[in-house]
Amino acid sequence: MANIRILSSIFGFFFVFLIASVYGELCKKFEKPENPTCDRKFCPLERIVDGSANKCVSNPSQYKCGVFYKNLPGRVNPSGVSESLTWIGALPDVLNKPKIQNSQEIKETFGNLKKKQFRIKSVCDGDNGPTVGNARCYAAMSKASQINMDQCTKTIVNEDGKETIGDVLCETIDSFYENGYFSTTTAPDTLDDIEITFQYSVCGGAWTQVANNETLSNGVEISNALEAPEKLCCQRDGTGKLRFRRCDGSDFNSVCDA
Repeated sequence: MANIRILSSIFGFFFVFLIASVYGELCKKFEKPENPTCDRKFCPLERIVDGSANKCVSNPSQYKCGVFYKNLPGRVNPSGVSESLTWIGALPDVLNKPKIQNSQEIKETFGNLKKKQFRIKSVCDGDNGPTVGNARCYAAMSKASQINMDQCTKTIVNEDGKETIGDVLCETIDSFYENGYFSTTTAPDTLDDIEITFQYSVCGGAWTQVANNETLSNGVEISNALEAPEKLCCQRDGTGKLRFRRCDGSDFNSVCDA
């Protein structure tokens, strides 16, 4: 019995070591002593792999689908270098959240995918990872990509549906300013023409634009990026909150029934 316990302990140690080696150490914000790499995390489940923050990319046998702000003005990484992507959310990272697990409305926006369906070890063992990752994320995120900014639809971005998608996205930008993700801590009163981009990461690779790629009958290859139906514009209101407005100045819905 003692030998079994010893063997179990040894196995447990090597299992934990293997997991840490492959997936890295979870990046904890505001560590003591301070860890400058983690204090401005790119994403909630960021890990330190080989001494660097991994930006929540997929593990070596998985694909992930992410939603990001693109090219927010003044956005910088912890080293002060311009950062093109700013995290909004990703699959399958959010699938453990109770509000998402218990909402059929939210699950329908990404095709009711389960966590195990994001594991594609056999694909990652070959060389077809990018094609598979892009195609699956295009299918998973196409429905959500068609939702207008003034809609109240529940999604992984808008779990409660108490505010419009645009209002949630504008308010989230304010929180990034508060936490030092920009070259200034003073949040603007207006933001114009912010792109929302859909990206995939596959087999441990970097975040890459999701697109509908096809080859025409004449052999010409075309690629149409998966994008939100409109850009995000924000205006600070009388209560001090950064709220959605239509970029072209047209009318929009600002109230949700909750």
